[in-house]
Amino acid sequence: LAEQSIKTMEQQCLSHLKTESKLVRQRAESCYNLACLYSIQNRLESSLKYLNLAFSLGYRDWDNLLQDFELNNVKTLPEFHALVQKFNGPKNLFMNEE
Repeated sequence: LAEQSIKTMEQQCLSHLKTESKLVRQRAESCYNLACLYSIQNRLESSLKYLNLAFSLGYRDWDNLLQDFELNNVKTLPEFHALVQKFNGPKNLFMNEE
């Protein structure tokens, strides 16, 4: 392949990677928001499912997670704490909660 073709291919691939990374972040945030919605609706199993998916897609805003009142219903569950630990969340994430 000619040098110009290789350069063009590289630029296209890098552009696609940036776009895909942005989409993954958006998907993670959408899953997190669904988890919040389901927690408010007391649909705790669904909330945990979408939190798991959000974490799997890279969501790691632990400060937001701690302060997010929309997740209060699901935060009381041992499964929630196990899920946070599974994705290496801070061990003291819940120490300041009342």
